[in-house]
Amino acid sequence: MRPAETMLLAHAHTLDAMFCNLVSRAMRCERLDSMERYMRVALKAQAQAARTLEVLTGAKTPRPVVFAKQANLAATQQVNNFQPQERETIIAQNEIS
Repeated sequence: MRPAETMLLAHAHTLDAMFCNLVSRAMRCERLDSMERYMRVALKAQAQAARTLEVLTGAKTPRPVVFAKQANLAATQQVNNFQPQERETIIAQNEIS
């Protein structure tokens, strides 16, 4: 695991150096569109460096895996956990009323 950790750390340092270089170039630009392009790439490098460090941290301290039976992904989502025969009874009751 040591070579992978070394590689990820080198990757994060390289991306951080790219970020610093690109921000420096952006600050020297006189045209706004050029400055914006440099800053976009710089911020992408910064985000990738942060992600690389997250991966490195996750590799050193793995989290437990959780298996969920269901997940409620929306506030307006309705979840019905009925067995098939219960579902038929509820449909029949709704049709009667």
